[in-house]
Amino acid sequence: MPEPELTTTRWRLDAECPGVAVLTLSRPDRHNAWTGRMHTEIRHLFQRAEDDPDVRVVVV
Repeated sequence: MPEPELTTTRWRLDAECPGVAVLTLSRPDRHNAWTGRMHTEIRHLFQRAEDDPDVRVVVV
């Protein structure tokens, strides 16, 4: 799956907690209302987490 440009979410691996990925919804101006773009990004990021053997949990 090609890497989409993230415009409504942020993704990081927590350096202090190995195995933890943090997904942040980032549309405060719209109170994080769900959009088609957000759905695409989140679906991609969960697939990325599933494919990464170092990720054990995703915190949203």
